[in-house]
Amino acid sequence: MRHTFQASLARRVARTVDLSGVLRLVSGRPFTPLVEGDANGDGRFNDRAFVFDPAAAGDTALAAGMRRLLDQAPGGVRGCLLRQLGRIAGRNSCRTPWSPSLDAQATFKPGGPGGSRRWIFTAVAQNVTAGLDYLLHGADGLRGWGQPPSWTARCCGCAGSTRWRGRSATT
Repeated sequence: MRHTFQASLARRVARTVDLSGVLRLVSGRPFTPLVEGDANGDGRFNDRAFVFDPAAAGDTALAAGMRRLLDQAPGGVRGCLLRQLGRIAGRNSCRTPWSPSLDAQATFKPGGPGGSRRWIFTAVAQNVTAGLDYLLHGADGLRGWGQPPSWTARCCGCAGSTRWRGRSATT
């Protein structure tokens, strides 16, 4: 990651209760569009994709597949592929989107005899945004809130197939 912006806020809400939070915004990570399979025959599945230009492809099926791939790819990935039409994708030439997260803390300081505060109880909720994502959208509809995306980019259409297999995974 290149950049992190962080803001902290703390507030006493009662004589014995403090609330605080940390909001973080982290820039995306670089990734390389890869082909599905072993394109160069070296036995490894790590080959960078050749990004065919649909306007210049002589094969109509390939051009249609590439158009479909570009239509289905997420916005940032689509832009990255469009910048690389007609050539092999550059190493780490694409970036995942920015990722927000929120941590929250509540502190309870009960008063003891004579006003002493020997006990402090703290509850911490880390990455509240990811929890809200799960709560609001369920396990099958997660939107990636609070999770820094890490892409396993298998750009099948770049090698002639018609599917995009960018998969966001949490790290």
